[in-house]
Amino acid sequence: MVDTDAVLRSFLIQNPGVTGLAGKRIFAGVNPPPGYKPADGPALVFNIRGGLPDYSNLTLAPSYQFRCIAITLAEARTLDRALYEALQDKSGIGVKIARMEAIGQPLTEPSTGWPFVLSYYRIFFNNQ
Repeated sequence: MVDTDAVLRSFLIQNPGVTGLAGKRIFAGVNPPPGYKPADGPALVFNIRGGLPDYSNLTLAPSYQFRCIAITLAEARTLDRALYEALQDKSGIGVKIARMEAIGQPLTEPSTGWPFVLSYYRIFFNNQ
């Protein structure tokens, strides 16, 4: 089975709109790595929520949660818009297509006070 996290991170790292804001601060996992702070610059954190292969097992279709974290909510929203432009109806190496499931919702992390925007996408990956 394809490592969808690795494929997705490679796909996003190649997008100048996302990397222009987040640089290499694109992380697979539940939280950013220890030591990250929004003062370092915006970060994009993504985590798989579940999903299934298609009937042929040639396509995987997981749902992903994305958190765009920044020092201000405005900056987090800007990164969320760049994420939308990078993913919505787009394809590339390993990615057949991505579709938004829920528009970004502005929130604040209770334990840190960090502003972030939460959004969800279904991403279809080649499983070969």
